Amino acid sequence: MIKNNLVIDRTILSYASKGDTGPALIMLHGNSLSSETFMAQFDDVLLEGFRLLAFDFPGHGQSSYA
Repeated sequence: MIKNNLVIDRTILSYASKGDTGPALIMLHGNSLSSETFMAQFDDVLLEGFRLLAFDFPGHGQSSYA
């Protein structure tokens, strides 16, 4: 798993990713949560053929406020 940031209009969005081939599985957390919610999925052997992406919404996890 790799943690990284993406900057869009001065807002820093943090995300976790794993893999670079296969279908993309984008995981979006609920209110008051973060990408940390999906750490079990990043370790799951059943998802090894997928590219996994989990974003922190603005104001959550490691992302800045909008």
